[in-house]
Amino acid sequence: MNCDKKSRIAIIGNMNNAGFVIMRYLRDLGADAYLLTFSTDGSDNLSHFAPESDTWDIDRWTPFIRHLKVPNNSGALIGGLPYFGSRSSGVLKKDLLLNYDFFIGSGSAPALFEKMNLKLDIFWPYGAGIEFYGDLEFKVKSKSSLLRRLVYSYIRRLQSNGISNTRYCLNAEMSITKDSFEEIGKSFLRLPVPAIYNREEVRQAILRPKISDVIEQIESYDFSIFNCSRLLWDKNTLMSEAGENWRSFSKNSDWLFIGFAQFIRENPLARSVLVCVEYGPDIHATKQLVSDLGIEQHVIWLPILQRKEIILLLKACDIGVGEFYTDPGVIWGGTGWEVLSCGKPFLQGFNFSKESFESEFGYPPPPILDVKSSRDVAHHLSSLFSNVDRRNAIHKEMSDWFKRYNGIGLAKQWLSLLQKNDEEI
Repeated sequence: MNCDKKSRIAIIGNMNNAGFVIMRYLRDLGADAYLLTFSTDGSDNLSHFAPESDTWDIDRWTPFIRHLKVPNNSGALIGGLPYFGSRSSGVLKKDLLLNYDFFIGSGSAPALFEKMNLKLDIFWPYGAGIEFYGDLEFKVKSKSSLLRRLVYSYIRRLQSNGISNTRYCLNAEMSITKDSFEEIGKSFLRLPVPAIYNREEVRQAILRPKISDVIEQIESYDFSIFNCSRLLWDKNTLMSEAGENWRSFSKNSDWLFIGFAQFIRENPLARSVLVCVEYGPDIHATKQLVSDLGIEQHVIWLPILQRKEIILLLKACDIGVGEFYTDPGVIWGGTGWEVLSCGKPFLQGFNFSKESFESEFGYPPPPILDVKSSRDVAHHLSSLFSNVDRRNAIHKEMSDWFKRYNGIGLAKQWLSLLQKNDEEI
């Protein structure tokens, strides 16, 4: 069956608000798409990923959002629990079959559909290594006890079978996620997720006073850098969370602050500021590092923000920062797509050559400023501070790249998959 304008598309899961982004783009393209959130989406430590945090016009989109009673966690995949007993499973399956024709899912959706003897049309993983299968956190937890090893082995098998039975899997992470797909024996199309919806007017009038004040502060500086990536670099944290895999787990966030301090020393007359979100397990360690480096007066700390506010702050700044992973094939995540969508010069660990990226994805990489050390951070900041024309040229190139290879252009490719017969791919 091909997807047409009468077909109803269910997008299951909203980690990083990506499901909400996909739904809006598909509706802009004329598709009858709906977001089905897990009960854990947008709650507790994921509250900043609620749909209302990603739009200034939630009333427009609310009619197309449904809320599942099933959480996106390991417990929901173990039989006999109240939210996934046989009756609940039957009710959910009937609802899905009666109300939707096509299914796009992330998170535990493949395992969930496997339990219900249903098949996804599209699966995209949000976790490096594939969540509930081979991501580092899942692997570490699965080794903590014999009981967990048995339970996680069962969940892993469910997820693997669900992925195998999915019509199309999409992935742009060429490191441990690629390895997991190969281990499962499932091929995938090299397509990223449309991560940021950038077709909405910003309502400046309803900004929180704190955000308005920070934007004013930023605009008073000559040079500004924005970082909202998760702070994860301290070896003590990494050893406890990732064990022997800590080098792959580290985002090397400390390089940003060490490099920024070097930039300040080399450019003492520059009125510069680093705006950083208090996000991740190493907030305290990072603040101590900032103090040790003597750059407190150059750093503005903000609490966890809504994405719509992050986008505004990014637009106010000169430079955006991603993550500094070092494993070959690791691509940028949601914070990176936020920077790219705003067309800002982008500091990021780029773990490809230009040729290998084009070979993998079939199009050129964005003009990323590659970071392999704190010295790279200092070098890029110095070169950009002294060359406004270069910053403007990068902005245009980045904006054009995002419009062509992500955003609405990428959403068209996702929709085309549902519109084709299997033999056409």
